Amino acid sequence: MSAAFSTCTLHCCNEVLEGHLAASVASAVAVSSVEHRSLRYSKAGKTGKSSKRSGGSYSYSYSLDSINIGDVPTDSINEPPQEQQEIQSTFPHQVIGITSKETLDDPSSPQARALHWIMNDDGMALDVDSPEWTQRCIMASFYFASTGGGDWDECNAPKDNSQSAIDEANENCTLSATQYNIGKKRVYGTKPWLSPVPVCEWASTACHDTSNSKKGTISQIEFEDNGLEGILIDELSHLYNLQFLLLEKGKLSGKIPSKLGQLPLIILDLDYNQLSGEIPEEIYDATTLQQIDLNIS
Repeated sequence: MSAAFSTCTLHCCNEVLEGHLAASVASAVAVSSVEHRSLRYSKAGKTGKSSKRSGGSYSYSYSLDSINIGDVPTDSINEPPQEQQEIQSTFPHQVIGITSKETLDDPSSPQARALHWIMNDDGMALDVDSPEWTQRCIMASFYFASTGGGDWDECNAPKDNSQSAIDEANENCTLSATQYNIGKKRVYGTKPWLSPVPVCEWASTACHDTSNSKKGTISQIEFEDNGLEGILIDELSHLYNLQFLLLEKGKLSGKIPSKLGQLPLIILDLDYNQLSGEIPEEIYDATTLQQIDLNIS
């Protein structure tokens, strides 16, 4: 089942959404393309309201406050695949199987810019075999892919690794991620992105702070009205323990990567962007997903 962004909303239903998201989504109904429509639904909660709109369209919503995050089966968090195909390349083996060689060969691509940064300009100067290296490279790719060739409104990378540049960047970074109660300990970042600190300290992120292999892995990326512009990169699907992807009120365009449905996402919120195409079936099949929030125009 899929719903075209330009033509469909969810049909109103009156029962609690349970089981696979695919089984809980009701039939889409065609509507006029000139009206602004909302797509918002959740598997949990009983405070949902339905409303009929002009042209015969419907919207269905549940309040985020009705979601009992503590009931989410967080133990189902994914582990990385054990094996990846080995490819002879001049690039570090960590990026093979994550990003195509063609993409990395393009120096203007966000992924190539991120690789150049982490290999040459990153103040942390991590060894490529460091456990954090791959995650850091993916997060840097997300940064370069969402700055639209310029800057975010806040929490941009320091101009260089000098202490004065870092201090200036810190002064222009006041963002932090929402602290959801999911029954697991997490740490929250407040530093500018690409700062010479661990990614778990970068602003508007949260990381798992457990005693197992998930410790130090990204759990949440959250930005609202921060000038994000660009695309959602496929590499985000390799943040294997990502639970919250909240990127509201930006100018993100293109398609939603289908592999996001393989993540243990609890909330996927892409409100008020410029996304196109269809909602991938993999998103509907995500067993941990409690809420997806999209506004469609």
